[in-house]
Amino acid sequence: MSENSGKGTTKKSLLGLLAALVLGLAYYGLNPSGGEETAADKTAADTTVNGFVQAVAPNYEKVRLGQGVSNQLITYKGYQCYFNPKQHIPNCVVYELTRSEASGRNLRDGEFAADPNVKASPEVWHYSSTGYDRGHMAPAGDFRWDEQAMHESFYMTNMCPQNHYMNSHPWNDLEQRVRQWAKRDGALIVVSGPIVDPKGKVINKKDRYGNKDMVIPIPTHFYKIVLSHKKSPMRAIAFLMPNKEFDLKPVRGLDEYAVSVDRIEELTGFDFFSALADDVEEKIESSPNIRLWD
Repeated sequence: MSENSGKGTTKKSLLGLLAALVLGLAYYGLNPSGGEETAADKTAADTTVNGFVQAVAPNYEKVRLGQGVSNQLITYKGYQCYFNPKQHIPNCVVYELTRSEASGRNLRDGEFAADPNVKASPEVWHYSSTGYDRGHMAPAGDFRWDEQAMHESFYMTNMCPQNHYMNSHPWNDLEQRVRQWAKRDGALIVVSGPIVDPKGKVINKKDRYGNKDMVIPIPTHFYKIVLSHKKSPMRAIAFLMPNKEFDLKPVRGLDEYAVSVDRIEELTGFDFFSALADDVEEKIESSPNIRLWD
């Protein structure tokens, strides 16, 4: 072999190694199962709570629950449900609502049903003759953009016992306001859930198999948290409403129910929007400035 041919072979070998390296980097960059875990991946890493595996939740939709909270994360097409299999109601639900989704024109269309894939899901009749509505945490009106998403919003895993007047008036008013904000801001992260008193009232009926009691707590309050994450500066606000009968026209409207996100975290023990930088999270979660929204 001549000296020139040896150099040529070495050069080809180096080029081959370089090509393999580039292909390897491309593979690991494109393949979510390969390569070093990114900060976003770490934020969305799977965890297990009480034996239930929580699937990956993207970015600001990740909710860190308190220690020891019974939870099964269910991913539907339009939202994620952090379902409490011991209480048979959601710990919370969370989803992104975009401008186009909030402008969906499909009619409200769905029938309440137990989730066939969730063993601890209540049946529709568990709420019958209780005096309480089957109250959506993720409202059907936010899923008029897709038939399947609308259908899944009627699963009983998305329901809590709600006072009829509270459900039909101030809570419904808030849901409509959130859709208006989504259209204006382009997209929002929305979180909703109940506040439960361990010693409070309950619905107590047999489970779907007729051989065990299914005890469903009646929440004392409900909260809704909204994060405008695509506008600069970011802002967030929360609302806290008692689960009771209201005057049909509250004197101050929704403003009187505005609270800070920190307040909801104190009541629930949950950590919302943990993917945010600490200084940003602290700033936007500490004050319920309704003027920034209206």
